[in-house]
Amino acid sequence: MAEAVRADPAAELRSIEDPSRLADAATAAAREGFEVVAAAGGDGTVSSVATGLYRSRTDAALALVPIGTGNDLARHLGVPLEPAAALAVAREAVDAGRRRSIDLIRCESPQRPGQRLLALNAVVGGLAGRVGDRIQSEHRRRWGRFAYLRAGLGELVRYRPVPIRLDVDGRRFEAEALLVVLAGGSFAGGGIPFAPSADLFDGRLDVVVITRTPAWRIPATLVRVLGARHIGADNVLCARGRSVELEAGGDFWMNADGETWVPGSARFEVEHAALPVLLPAGRDPGNGAAPPGVSSYEAPLRTER
Repeated sequence: MAEAVRADPAAELRSIEDPSRLADAATAAAREGFEVVAAAGGDGTVSSVATGLYRSRTDAALALVPIGTGNDLARHLGVPLEPAAALAVAREAVDAGRRRSIDLIRCESPQRPGQRLLALNAVVGGLAGRVGDRIQSEHRRRWGRFAYLRAGLGELVRYRPVPIRLDVDGRRFEAEALLVVLAGGSFAGGGIPFAPSADLFDGRLDVVVITRTPAWRIPATLVRVLGARHIGADNVLCARGRSVELEAGGDFWMNADGETWVPGSARFEVEHAALPVLLPAGRDPGNGAAPPGVSSYEAPLRTER
C-alpha cells in the first residue's frame, strides 16, 4: 500500500507512530491545503483522523483505507476491506467529485466536564463496552474481526445487566441493559449489524438496547443479532433521535468507535452533515440502500410501552 501512495505524485504518505497525535496531524494536513486526508487503520484511527478534520474547519474530505480489526465504518459505507482496492476507490471518487457529508456524534460526560469526544460510527455500552476494553492488541492480530465475538462470549459468562435510564428526544424509558448501542452506522464489533436501519446521513442516532435475557435465550438472541433479525424482539428496545441522555448505575463501560471511553452517564448529540467523506460508486447510504451484508435497511423501531 505504501508503494502505491508513493507512486502517486499528488499524494503524500505520513506515518504517525503515536496515536494521540493522529487528530493533530489530520488538522495540520487539512490546513496545509490537502483536499483529501485518508485514514489507514481501524475504526479508532478513522475516528481520530475525522476529529482532526472536523477541528480544522476546512473542506478536506475523509477517505478510508481499512487495515484495522473491525473496520465497521468502512463496512457501512461500502468501502472495500482490501487496502489497494480502497485506495483505488478513493482515487476514483476524487476524480468523480463524489463526496458527501456524514453525521458526527458528540459525546459528553459529567465525569469529565469540559471534555468532548467525537465519534463517527457507534458508541456501545455495557457488555459491548467491556468487550472493547478487554481486547488486547495481540488478540486483534491473532483473531482479526472475530476477536470481538470471541471476547464477547467469554465476557458474557461474567457480565451482569446494569440498570439504565435513557432519554431519547424527550422519550424516556428504563431497562436492565445487557448492552446498549448508539449507532450512526449499521455495524459494530467487527461487522455485527446491531442497528440495521442506521443511516449516517439522516441526522439521527439509532438506539438499540438488549435487555436482561435468560441464559437459555442468549444463543438464539445472538443468532438473531448476527442475522440482523433482532429488531422487534421482546428483549430488544429501540428508538431513534437526535439527542440521547444515558444514566447508568454500576459498572457500565462505554466504547466509542473501538476506543474505550468513560464508565457511567453521558449525553450524545448528532451534528448533522458535519464531515465530508469519499464514497464508492453507487454507494449512497442516505438513499435507503442496504449496507452490504444487511438484508433489510428499513426496520420497525419500538420504544417503551
